[in-house]
Amino acid sequence: MILKKGIFGTFAVVLSLLLLLSIYGIPVQAQGAQTPITAYRIPESAGIPNIDGSIGEAEWHVAGEWTEVQLYIDGTDTLGIMINVKFCHDGTNLYVAATYDDSAETGVDQFLVAFDMDEDGTVDRLEEWDMAIAFDTLETDWYFDTASPPADEDTDLTGANNGVDAMDWSDGQWNIEISKELSSGDGYDFDLILLDTINTQFRVQDDGTTYSQSKAASAEWNVLTISDIIIPEFPFDTSLVFIVGTMLAVFVFIVIKKRKE
Repeated sequence: MILKKGIFGTFAVVLSLLLLLSIYGIPVQAQGAQTPITAYRIPESAGIPNIDGSIGEAEWHVAGEWTEVQLYIDGTDTLGIMINVKFCHDGTNLYVAATYDDSAETGVDQFLVAFDMDEDGTVDRLEEWDMAIAFDTLETDWYFDTASPPADEDTDLTGANNGVDAMDWSDGQWNIEISKELSSGDGYDFDLILLDTINTQFRVQDDGTTYSQSKAASAEWNVLTISDIIIPEFPFDTSLVFIVGTMLAVFVFIVIKKRKE
């Protein structure tokens, strides 16, 4: 009886360890990670990404897997480029990381995230948009409404620039990082708290061509939800889990064999 209790106790410990490893070894996955995105749960990050145009694995791991989004040549149904995006927040700011391929750093390059402030689910030229723009010569924070076509910087109105951006081109790829306040209070920005949702779209201007999620006949919105804290992903991969599990199995075998002797 004592032997059986010892075995069961050992198995309980092993199973607990394996369970913990499996939890920490599974990446934080974005809900609706597909093309196009339909929904995305924005996890809270334990750390603050450094907005410098260099997307570090350690600073962005809590944001989950890259989500691929197909953009169309603006105003058409012709597929254009693929961008990869991920999000996180720290309770104060929303953070966006993005990459897309560009063989040469030439012409005008701009990355834009548009947020549907009136949340009516429509995309048209008579729309209230809060926009975060990554571009060398523009401030990050812009606003679009019927009174200011096509758009104005918040600082041109009565607001402030409540965002930070950085773009860096390397090895045929643009790397973009943006942070934007969840609730700035200046009237030209979205106002988000925990569990709020907002519609968003992406747009890229590359070498004179504009790409967006708006097809000629329809529009595709991404629904972002500001989620509560998610346990950060630790850098364990599946191979490490397998090795540790094998070692634990060998340990259990040895313990059982010793007890029988």
